[in-house]
Amino acid sequence: MSHKLMQAVNQVRLTNVAIVRLKRCGKRFEVACYKNKVMNWRNKVETNIDEVLQIDSVFRNVSKGVLAKNTDLVQAFGTDNQEECCKIILEKGDLQVSDLERELLYENLFRDIATIVTNKCINPLTKRPYPVGTIETAMKETLHYAVKPSKTAKQQALDVIKKLQQHIPLKRADMLLRLSAALHVSKDLQKKLKEMKLQVQKVEVVEDKGSSVKLKVFTVLAAPGYLRELDETVKGLQYGSVQVQDFSVQESKDTDVEDTKGSYDLNDKSHSKEAKKLGREEESVKGSPTDEAQTKKKKKKRKGRRRQTNSAATTQTTNTSISGANDSIETAELNSSMKELEIEKSKRLEAAPLSQEDDSETKPNPTSGLKCGTCSVFFGTDRSLQRQHYKTDLHRINLKLKSKNSPVLSQEDFDLMDLEEREQIMFDFRT
Repeated sequence: MSHKLMQAVNQVRLTNVAIVRLKRCGKRFEVACYKNKVMNWRNKVETNIDEVLQIDSVFRNVSKGVLAKNTDLVQAFGTDNQEECCKIILEKGDLQVSDLERELLYENLFRDIATIVTNKCINPLTKRPYPVGTIETAMKETLHYAVKPSKTAKQQALDVIKKLQQHIPLKRADMLLRLSAALHVSKDLQKKLKEMKLQVQKVEVVEDKGSSVKLKVFTVLAAPGYLRELDETVKGLQYGSVQVQDFSVQESKDTDVEDTKGSYDLNDKSHSKEAKKLGREEESVKGSPTDEAQTKKKKKKRKGRRRQTNSAATTQTTNTSISGANDSIETAELNSSMKELEIEKSKRLEAAPLSQEDDSETKPNPTSGLKCGTCSVFFGTDRSLQRQHYKTDLHRINLKLKSKNSPVLSQEDFDLMDLEEREQIMFDFRT
Protein backbone atom coordinates (compact mmCIF):
# COMPACT_ATOMS: atom_id res chain seq x y z
CA MET A 1 0.00 0.00 0.00
CA SER A 2 1.51 3.29 -1.08
CA HIS A 3 1.68 6.25 1.32
CA LYS A 4 1.89 9.85 0.16
CA LEU A 5 4.59 12.00 1.72
CA MET A 6 3.01 15.38 2.64
CA GLN A 7 5.48 18.26 2.33
CA ALA A 8 4.94 22.03 2.71
CA VAL A 9 6.02 23.49 -0.59
CA ASN A 10 4.44 26.95 -0.92
CA GLN A 11 3.67 27.68 2.74
CA VAL A 12 5.70 30.03 4.93
CA ARG A 13 4.73 29.20 8.53
CA LEU A 14 5.52 31.92 11.09
CA THR A 15 5.12 31.61 14.84
CA ASN A 16 5.80 33.99 17.76
CA VAL A 17 4.95 36.93 15.50
CA ALA A 18 3.29 40.32 15.94
CA ILE A 19 0.91 40.85 13.02
CA VAL A 20 0.04 44.29 11.59
CA ARG A 21 -3.14 44.21 9.51
CA LEU A 22 -4.57 46.75 7.03
CA LYS A 23 -7.73 46.58 4.90
CA ARG A 24 -7.82 48.42 1.55
CA CYS A 25 -9.97 48.06 -1.55
CA GLY A 26 -11.92 45.26 0.13
CA LYS A 27 -8.80 43.14 0.64
CA ARG A 28 -6.69 42.34 3.68
CA PHE A 29 -2.93 42.84 3.82
CA GLU A 30 -0.71 41.65 6.68
CA VAL A 31 2.92 42.04 7.71
CA ALA A 32 4.92 39.75 10.06
CA CYS A 33 6.93 41.74 12.62
CA TYR A 34 9.03 41.13 15.69
CA LYS A 35 7.33 41.66 19.04
CA ASN A 36 7.81 45.02 20.80
CA LYS A 37 9.32 46.53 17.63
CA VAL A 38 6.25 48.02 15.96
CA MET A 39 5.75 50.64 18.69
CA ASN A 40 9.44 51.54 18.48
CA TRP A 41 9.03 52.05 14.73
CA ARG A 42 5.97 54.25 15.18
CA ASN A 43 7.67 56.28 17.91
CA LYS A 44 10.71 56.65 15.56
CA VAL A 45 13.00 54.95 18.06
CA GLU A 46 13.83 52.24 15.51
CA THR A 47 14.71 53.45 11.99
CA ASN A 48 15.96 50.22 10.40
CA ILE A 49 12.99 48.36 8.90
CA ASP A 50 14.95 45.09 8.80
CA GLU A 51 14.97 45.10 12.61
CA VAL A 52 11.15 45.39 12.63
CA LEU A 53 10.05 42.98 9.87
CA GLN A 54 10.66 39.26 10.02
CA ILE A 55 10.14 38.97 6.24
CA ASP A 56 10.07 41.97 3.91
CA SER A 57 6.98 40.77 2.05
CA VAL A 58 3.23 41.45 2.27
CA PHE A 59 0.91 38.56 3.12
CA ARG A 60 -2.74 37.93 2.58
CA ASN A 61 -2.73 35.63 5.61
CA VAL A 62 0.35 35.37 7.82
CA SER A 63 -0.79 32.37 9.87
CA LYS A 64 -1.28 30.29 6.68
CA GLY A 65 1.70 31.78 4.90
CA VAL A 66 -0.29 33.04 1.85
CA LEU A 67 1.44 35.91 0.06
CA ALA A 68 -0.45 38.86 -1.48
CA LYS A 69 -0.62 39.22 -5.28
CA ASN A 70 1.23 42.03 -7.05
CA THR A 71 -1.96 43.13 -8.84
CA ASP A 72 -3.68 43.60 -5.47
CA LEU A 73 -0.73 45.64 -4.18
CA VAL A 74 -0.82 47.94 -7.21
CA GLN A 75 -4.56 48.38 -6.85
CA ALA A 76 -4.37 49.17 -3.09
CA PHE A 77 -1.03 51.03 -2.72
CA GLY A 78 -0.26 52.16 -6.30
CA THR A 79 3.03 50.22 -6.37
CA ASP A 80 4.21 46.63 -6.18
CA ASN A 81 7.38 47.48 -4.17
CA GLN A 82 7.23 45.25 -1.11
CA GLU A 83 9.24 47.55 1.19
CA GLU A 84 7.13 50.65 0.53
CA CYS A 85 3.92 48.67 1.01
CA CYS A 86 5.27 47.32 4.31
CA LYS A 87 6.04 50.86 5.54
CA ILE A 88 2.47 52.00 4.79
CA ILE A 89 1.03 48.98 6.60
CA LEU A 90 3.32 49.56 9.60
CA GLU A 91 2.25 53.21 9.92
CA LYS A 92 -1.50 52.88 9.28
CA GLY A 93 -2.32 49.25 10.12
CA ASP A 94 -3.85 47.76 13.25
CA LEU A 95 -1.43 45.97 15.57
CA GLN A 96 -2.50 42.68 17.12
CA VAL A 97 -0.96 42.74 20.59
CA SER A 98 -0.67 39.66 22.82
CA ASP A 99 -1.71 39.61 26.48
CA LEU A 100 1.85 39.82 27.76
CA GLU A 101 2.68 42.78 25.53
CA ARG A 102 -0.49 44.55 26.63
CA GLU A 103 0.33 44.02 30.31
CA LEU A 104 3.86 45.29 29.77
CA LEU A 105 2.54 48.36 27.96
CA TYR A 106 0.09 49.11 30.79
CA GLU A 107 2.77 48.65 33.46
CA ASN A 108 5.18 51.02 31.71
CA LEU A 109 2.44 53.62 31.26
CA PHE A 110 1.39 53.27 34.91
CA ARG A 111 4.99 53.78 36.05
CA ASP A 112 5.41 56.80 33.76
CA ILE A 113 2.32 58.42 35.28
CA ALA A 114 3.64 57.87 38.81
CA THR A 115 7.07 59.33 37.96
CA ILE A 116 5.48 62.42 36.39
CA VAL A 117 3.41 62.95 39.56
CA THR A 118 6.52 62.70 41.76
CA ASN A 119 8.44 65.10 39.52
CA LYS A 120 5.65 67.68 39.42
CA CYS A 121 4.36 67.54 43.02
CA ILE A 122 5.64 67.86 46.59
CA ASN A 123 4.38 67.34 50.12
CA PRO A 124 3.32 70.83 51.33
CA LEU A 125 4.45 70.09 54.92
CA THR A 126 7.94 68.77 54.17
CA LYS A 127 8.32 70.50 50.76
CA ARG A 128 9.85 67.32 49.39
CA PRO A 129 8.55 64.93 46.74
CA TYR A 130 6.88 61.63 47.51
CA PRO A 131 8.70 58.46 46.40
CA VAL A 132 7.42 56.74 43.26
CA GLY A 133 6.43 53.65 45.28
CA THR A 134 4.02 55.57 47.54
CA ILE A 135 2.37 57.24 44.54
CA GLU A 136 1.96 53.84 42.84
CA THR A 137 0.37 52.29 45.96
CA ALA A 138 -1.94 55.30 46.31
CA MET A 139 -3.03 54.94 42.68
CA LYS A 140 -3.67 51.21 43.13
CA GLU A 141 -5.19 51.00 46.62
CA THR A 142 -6.96 54.34 47.17
CA LEU A 143 -7.84 55.47 43.64
CA HIS A 144 -8.03 52.04 41.93
CA TYR A 145 -6.81 53.88 38.84
CA ALA A 146 -7.09 52.14 35.47
CA VAL A 147 -4.68 53.21 32.75
CA LYS A 148 -6.10 54.56 29.49
CA PRO A 149 -3.83 53.70 26.55
CA SER A 150 -5.54 56.27 24.29
CA LYS A 151 -4.30 59.18 26.49
CA THR A 152 -0.72 60.24 27.08
CA ALA A 153 1.03 59.78 30.42
CA LYS A 154 1.13 63.56 31.06
CA GLN A 155 -2.64 63.99 30.57
CA GLN A 156 -3.37 61.11 32.92
CA ALA A 157 -0.86 62.40 35.48
CA LEU A 158 -2.72 65.72 35.72
CA ASP A 159 -5.96 63.82 36.38
CA VAL A 160 -4.25 61.68 39.03
CA ILE A 161 -2.90 64.78 40.82
CA LYS A 162 -6.43 66.22 41.17
CA LYS A 163 -7.75 62.93 42.57
CA LEU A 164 -4.84 62.34 44.96
CA GLN A 165 -5.22 65.83 46.48
CA GLN A 166 -8.50 64.64 48.02
CA HIS A 167 -6.75 61.81 49.92
CA ILE A 168 -3.18 62.89 50.76
CA PRO A 169 -1.50 66.30 51.22
CA LEU A 170 -0.22 67.02 47.72
CA LYS A 171 0.73 70.25 45.98
CA ARG A 172 2.15 71.19 42.61
CA ALA A 173 5.78 72.19 42.92
CA ASP A 174 6.59 75.85 42.19
CA MET A 175 8.30 76.85 38.97
CA LEU A 176 11.41 79.00 38.91
CA LEU A 177 10.78 81.85 36.44
CA ARG A 178 13.04 84.60 35.15
CA LEU A 179 10.98 87.67 34.23
CA SER A 180 12.69 90.57 32.49
CA ALA A 181 11.24 93.99 31.58
CA ALA A 182 12.58 97.37 30.53
CA LEU A 183 13.77 99.52 33.43
CA HIS A 184 11.20 102.31 32.89
CA VAL A 185 8.32 99.78 32.74
CA SER A 186 9.52 97.43 35.48
CA LYS A 187 7.35 99.14 38.15
CA ASP A 188 4.20 97.76 36.54
CA LEU A 189 5.62 94.24 36.62
CA GLN A 190 6.69 94.70 40.24
CA LYS A 191 3.15 95.75 41.22
CA LYS A 192 1.73 92.72 39.48
CA LEU A 193 4.05 90.42 41.41
CA LYS A 194 2.97 92.03 44.71
CA GLU A 195 -0.71 91.62 43.79
CA MET A 196 -0.17 87.94 43.02
CA LYS A 197 1.86 87.54 46.28
CA LEU A 198 4.70 85.71 44.58
CA GLN A 199 8.06 85.04 46.21
CA VAL A 200 10.79 87.12 44.55
CA GLN A 201 14.18 85.52 45.15
CA LYS A 202 16.47 87.87 43.22
CA VAL A 203 16.34 91.23 41.44
CA GLU A 204 19.00 92.31 38.94
CA VAL A 205 19.59 95.16 36.48
CA VAL A 206 21.14 93.86 33.25
CA GLU A 207 21.96 95.54 29.96
CA ASP A 208 20.78 93.80 26.80
CA LYS A 209 23.70 93.16 24.46
CA GLY A 210 21.79 93.44 21.20
CA SER A 211 19.72 96.60 21.82
CA SER A 212 21.71 98.13 24.73
CA VAL A 213 18.49 98.53 26.75
CA LYS A 214 18.64 98.24 30.52
CA LEU A 215 16.46 95.43 31.84
CA LYS A 216 15.26 94.66 35.32
CA VAL A 217 15.24 90.90 35.89
CA PHE A 218 13.12 89.21 38.59
CA THR A 219 13.77 85.60 39.64
CA VAL A 220 10.42 84.38 40.97
CA LEU A 221 8.93 81.21 42.44
CA ALA A 222 5.40 80.76 41.09
CA ALA A 223 2.79 78.04 40.85
CA PRO A 224 2.29 76.55 37.36
CA GLY A 225 -1.15 78.15 37.13
CA TYR A 226 0.34 81.66 37.16
CA LEU A 227 2.59 81.11 34.13
CA ARG A 228 0.02 82.08 31.51
CA GLU A 229 -1.05 85.19 33.41
CA LEU A 230 2.55 86.35 33.87
CA ASP A 231 3.29 85.72 30.19
CA GLU A 232 0.35 87.90 29.15
CA THR A 233 1.43 90.75 31.48
CA VAL A 234 5.03 90.68 30.21
CA LYS A 235 3.81 90.66 26.58
CA GLY A 236 1.71 93.76 27.34
CA LEU A 237 4.87 95.67 28.24
CA GLN A 238 7.07 97.29 25.60
CA TYR A 239 10.11 95.08 26.08
CA GLY A 240 10.33 91.93 28.17
CA SER A 241 10.48 88.13 28.23
CA VAL A 242 9.61 85.10 30.39
CA GLN A 243 12.05 82.21 30.81
CA VAL A 244 11.39 78.98 32.75
CA GLN A 245 14.58 78.00 34.58
CA ASP A 246 13.12 75.03 36.48
CA PHE A 247 9.72 73.40 35.99
CA SER A 248 9.55 71.96 39.54
CA VAL A 249 11.58 73.28 42.46
CA GLN A 250 12.03 70.56 45.10
CA GLU A 251 14.21 70.30 48.19
CA SER A 252 16.75 67.53 47.77
CA LYS A 253 17.93 67.24 51.38
CA ASP A 254 17.99 63.78 52.95
CA THR A 255 15.25 63.22 55.52
CA ASP A 256 15.65 61.14 58.67
CA VAL A 257 13.82 57.86 58.98
CA GLU A 258 12.30 58.96 62.28
CA ASP A 259 10.80 62.12 60.74
CA THR A 260 7.10 61.28 60.90
CA LYS A 261 5.70 64.56 59.55
CA GLY A 262 6.10 63.45 55.94
CA SER A 263 4.83 59.87 56.42
CA TYR A 264 1.14 59.22 55.93
CA ASP A 265 -1.18 56.26 55.86
CA LEU A 266 -2.67 56.32 52.38
CA ASN A 267 -5.91 54.69 53.55
CA ASP A 268 -6.51 57.40 56.17
CA LYS A 269 -8.90 60.13 54.96
CA SER A 270 -8.12 62.74 57.63
CA HIS A 271 -4.93 64.18 56.09
CA SER A 272 -6.48 67.46 55.00
CA LYS A 273 -7.75 68.09 58.57
CA GLU A 274 -4.34 67.25 60.01
CA ALA A 275 -2.64 69.66 57.63
CA LYS A 276 -4.98 72.48 58.71
CA LYS A 277 -4.36 71.70 62.39
CA LEU A 278 -0.59 71.75 61.89
CA GLY A 279 -0.83 75.16 60.23
CA ARG A 280 -2.94 76.57 63.09
CA GLU A 281 -0.60 75.16 65.72
CA GLU A 282 2.45 76.72 64.00
CA GLU A 283 0.71 80.11 63.99
CA SER A 284 -0.41 79.85 67.64
CA VAL A 285 2.98 78.68 68.96
CA LYS A 286 4.78 81.84 67.74
CA GLY A 287 5.18 83.46 71.17
CA SER A 288 2.36 85.19 73.05
CA PRO A 289 2.71 86.92 76.51
CA THR A 290 0.23 84.52 78.16
CA ASP A 291 2.38 81.55 77.18
CA GLU A 292 5.31 82.80 79.29
CA ALA A 293 3.13 83.04 82.42
CA GLN A 294 1.79 79.55 81.85
CA THR A 295 5.31 78.13 81.50
CA LYS A 296 6.35 79.75 84.83
CA LYS A 297 3.36 78.18 86.61
CA LYS A 298 4.22 74.78 85.15
CA LYS A 299 7.81 75.07 86.41
CA LYS A 300 6.59 75.84 89.98
CA LYS A 301 4.29 72.81 89.91
CA ARG A 302 7.14 70.59 88.77
CA LYS A 303 9.38 71.78 91.65
CA GLY A 304 6.61 70.97 94.20
CA ARG A 305 6.18 67.50 92.75
CA ARG A 306 9.93 66.86 92.95
CA ARG A 307 9.97 67.77 96.69
CA GLN A 308 7.07 65.39 97.39
CA THR A 309 8.78 62.56 95.52
CA ASN A 310 12.05 63.15 97.43
CA SER A 311 10.27 62.92 100.82
CA ALA A 312 8.46 59.75 99.76
CA ALA A 313 11.74 58.27 98.61
CA THR A 314 13.37 58.86 102.03
CA THR A 315 10.51 57.06 103.85
CA GLN A 316 10.76 54.16 101.44
CA THR A 317 14.52 53.83 102.01
CA THR A 318 14.03 53.58 105.81
CA ASN A 319 11.43 50.83 105.39
CA THR A 320 13.59 48.96 102.91
CA SER A 321 16.61 49.17 105.23
CA ILE A 322 14.64 47.44 108.04
CA SER A 323 13.35 44.71 105.74
CA GLY A 324 16.84 44.35 104.21
CA ALA A 325 18.31 43.68 107.67
CA ASN A 326 15.81 40.85 108.26
CA ASP A 327 16.59 39.39 104.82
CA SER A 328 20.34 39.51 105.51
CA ILE A 329 19.87 37.45 108.72
CA GLU A 330 17.90 34.80 106.83
CA THR A 331 20.47 34.58 104.01
CA ALA A 332 23.30 34.17 106.53
CA GLU A 333 21.51 31.19 108.12
CA LEU A 334 20.96 29.58 104.69
CA ASN A 335 24.62 30.03 103.73
CA SER A 336 25.79 28.35 106.94
CA SER A 337 23.52 25.35 106.34
CA MET A 338 24.74 25.02 102.75
CA LYS A 339 28.35 25.03 103.88
CA GLU A 340 27.64 22.20 106.34
CA LEU A 341 26.14 20.09 103.52
CA GLU A 342 29.16 20.66 101.30
CA ILE A 343 31.54 19.57 104.11
CA GLU A 344 29.58 16.34 104.57
CA LYS A 345 29.74 15.56 100.80
CA SER A 346 33.50 16.11 100.71
CA LYS A 347 33.99 13.71 103.64
CA ARG A 348 31.98 10.98 101.88
CA LEU A 349 34.01 11.31 98.71
CA GLU A 350 37.27 11.01 100.65
CA ALA A 351 35.98 7.84 102.39
CA ALA A 352 35.11 6.15 99.02
CA PRO A 353 37.57 3.41 97.80
CA LEU A 354 40.25 4.26 95.27
CA SER A 355 39.09 1.46 92.95
CA GLN A 356 36.07 3.59 91.97
CA GLU A 357 38.39 6.43 90.88
CA ASP A 358 40.39 4.02 88.71
CA ASP A 359 37.22 2.64 87.13
CA SER A 360 35.98 6.18 86.38
CA GLU A 361 39.24 6.94 84.58
CA THR A 362 38.98 3.84 82.37
CA LYS A 363 35.23 4.30 81.62
CA PRO A 364 34.37 6.17 78.41
CA ASN A 365 32.63 9.52 78.46
CA PRO A 366 28.86 8.72 78.93
CA THR A 367 27.78 11.80 76.97
CA SER A 368 29.71 11.10 73.77
CA GLY A 369 29.78 8.48 71.01
CA LEU A 370 26.83 6.25 70.09
CA LYS A 371 23.41 7.07 71.52
CA CYS A 372 19.83 5.75 71.56
CA GLY A 373 17.54 8.59 70.47
CA THR A 374 14.40 7.29 72.19
CA CYS A 375 15.89 6.24 75.55
CA SER A 376 18.69 8.89 75.57
CA VAL A 377 21.32 6.29 76.57
CA PHE A 378 24.99 6.62 75.51
CA PHE A 379 27.19 3.63 74.56
CA GLY A 380 30.54 5.25 73.78
CA THR A 381 32.11 3.49 70.80
CA ASP A 382 30.82 -0.05 71.55
CA ARG A 383 28.29 -1.05 68.89
CA SER A 384 27.56 -4.43 70.50
CA LEU A 385 26.10 -2.66 73.57
CA GLN A 386 23.93 -0.56 71.28
CA ARG A 387 22.59 -3.69 69.50
CA GLN A 388 21.86 -5.41 72.82
CA HIS A 389 19.99 -2.32 74.05
CA TYR A 390 17.74 -2.35 71.00
CA LYS A 391 16.57 -5.90 72.00
CA THR A 392 15.69 -4.96 75.60
CA ASP A 393 12.15 -4.40 76.96
CA LEU A 394 13.06 -0.86 78.00
CA HIS A 395 13.71 0.15 74.40
CA ARG A 396 10.52 -1.52 73.16
CA ILE A 397 8.35 0.11 75.81
CA ASN A 398 9.88 3.53 75.13
CA LEU A 399 9.20 3.15 71.40
CA LYS A 400 5.53 2.52 72.18
CA LEU A 401 5.40 5.45 74.58
CA LYS A 402 7.05 7.79 72.06
CA SER A 403 4.54 6.78 69.35
CA LYS A 404 1.69 7.79 71.72
CA ASN A 405 3.43 11.13 72.56
CA SER A 406 3.77 10.11 76.23
CA PRO A 407 6.89 10.60 78.45
CA VAL A 408 9.70 8.06 78.06
CA LEU A 409 10.93 5.84 80.95
CA SER A 410 14.47 6.08 82.29
CA GLN A 411 16.60 3.05 83.30
CA GLU A 412 15.98 3.70 87.02
CA ASP A 413 12.19 3.89 86.58
CA PHE A 414 12.27 0.72 84.50
CA ASP A 415 14.27 -1.17 87.16
CA LEU A 416 11.77 -0.19 89.87
CA MET A 417 8.86 -1.64 87.86
CA ASP A 418 7.71 -5.24 88.43
CA LEU A 419 7.26 -7.81 85.68
CA GLU A 420 3.49 -7.53 85.97
CA GLU A 421 3.61 -3.78 85.42
CA ARG A 422 5.82 -4.18 82.33
CA GLU A 423 3.54 -6.86 80.87
CA GLN A 424 0.52 -4.70 81.60
CA ILE A 425 2.06 -1.77 79.66
CA MET A 426 2.83 -3.96 76.67
CA PHE A 427 -0.66 -5.46 76.80
CA ASP A 428 -2.26 -1.99 76.86
CA PHE A 429 -0.32 -0.98 73.73
CA ARG A 430 -1.34 -4.14 71.91
CA THR A 431 -5.01 -3.57 72.62
